[in-house]
Amino acid sequence: MTPNPPTSPSVGTAHERLLHSGSYLGDASICANFQWLHEGRGHMLVHVPEAASEVIPLSLPKDPAILSAIVRIDRDDFWLMADGGYHGPNKVCKDILDVKPSCALSDPGFEPVMSDFPIVLQTLEQFTQRCVTLGFSSGKSFFSIDHNGLSCFKLRHKLFEVHSHRPGTSHSLLAGEPFSFEHWPLTKERNHAELLALKNTYRILPPTDYISRLPLPAYNVTGDLIQPSAYRHSLQGAVAEIHFNLLHWGIGGAKHNVYGGRIVLICVLVPPTPQSTAGKKRGLPLHLDTDVTPSYKCARI
Repeated sequence: MTPNPPTSPSVGTAHERLLHSGSYLGDASICANFQWLHEGRGHMLVHVPEAASEVIPLSLPKDPAILSAIVRIDRDDFWLMADGGYHGPNKVCKDILDVKPSCALSDPGFEPVMSDFPIVLQTLEQFTQRCVTLGFSSGKSFFSIDHNGLSCFKLRHKLFEVHSHRPGTSHSLLAGEPFSFEHWPLTKERNHAELLALKNTYRILPPTDYISRLPLPAYNVTGDLIQPSAYRHSLQGAVAEIHFNLLHWGIGGAKHNVYGGRIVLICVLVPPTPQSTAGKKRGLPLHLDTDVTPSYKCARI
C-alpha cells in the first residue's frame, strides 16, 4: 500500500485560500448561499449573493456556481484519459461523441484537508436532496463507494462542443499541435477515423470558455497545462484542488434523479506516488566473452 504523502505547503496554502472563497465544500456554512435553477431539461446549482430564503429570488445568476474541494483522484475508478478509455460503440456510448471522461474523488488522506472530506460529502448530499423530481428514485452515478468501502463522488468532463461560429473568432487548431484532432491520444487507434469525422462539426473544449480551444483544464504543480498524453500518469492518484459545476436531470424511463459534476478546473497539489511493481528477475553475465556462444545460464547480480 502506498503511504500517504506528507502535508504539502501548497495544500495548506490552497486550503486557507479556499476557506475564504465562499464556495469550498469543506465549509458547511455555504449551503444557504446556493440555489437550484431550472435549465433546459434539468437544473443547475447557482450562487446567490445572500442566504436564500424559502422563496426563490426573482433574479438568479445565469451561470452555474463553481464549487471547490481538495481531494485525491482515485486510482481505480479513473477514466479521465483523453478519450475516456473508449474502445468503440457500446451500450453507454453509441459513438465517440458520447464519451465523457470521468473520475472518482476520495479522501485526500492527510491533514489539514482529510478532516474536511466528510463535510464535503455532507454538503454535496444536502445540495442533491434539495433538488429531486417527485416520484423518481435517487440515481447512483454521482456518489460511489471505492474498493475500500469508503465514500467518493464522481466528476466528468465534457469533451466535445458544437462550434460557435462567432464573427472574427477562430477555434481551429493546426494539425501538428498536441491538442488537435490529428494528434489526440486514443485508447484504440482504430477509432481515429471516427474522431476525425467530427472535426468539421465539433471542437475539443473544456466545459467553460475561459480556456479557449484547450481540452481538460488540468494543471500540474508548476502551473503548466497537462497535455492529453500525460493525463493518466499526472492525475491518477494525485491530490488536487478541483472546481466544478453541479447539475441535475431526471431520467424518465428509469425514473431516476441523476446528479453530475462537470469539471471546470483541476490544479495538482501533490503529484501521484509512483506505484512499485515487482519486476521479473533477470540474469545477466558478469563478463561477456564474444568468442564463446552465450549461455542461457547466467550469473545473477
